[in-house]
Amino acid sequence: MANFVYKLNGKVTKPGDVTDVNLRKSFDQLKAKISNALGPLQCSEHELEPIIFLESDGSGTRLGGFTSCCEASATEAKKRLEKVTELAGAEFTVRTMVRPKG
Repeated sequence: MANFVYKLNGKVTKPGDVTDVNLRKSFDQLKAKISNALGPLQCSEHELEPIIFLESDGSGTRLGGFTSCCEASATEAKKRLEKVTELAGAEFTVRTMVRPKG
């Protein structure tokens, strides 16, 4: 399972802090679509899940990008996310870095 980070107007926010009911629903629906597309995904080498960034400027939500621990994990995540690429924003980014476990 991936980890999700919500960004509202460029600032990281907790899902429970999104007070607009429709926007929160939009974030939840996007998260569900992406979760379904990714399925269980954990790097076999580093035992880490990708971090998925969901973004909104208040008028809708989009997939902003993701961070993975290595190129192999990023390649697998990209392959699985092809199913939801229409949800990506214009500034979709992929970052690859090795994160410490835990």
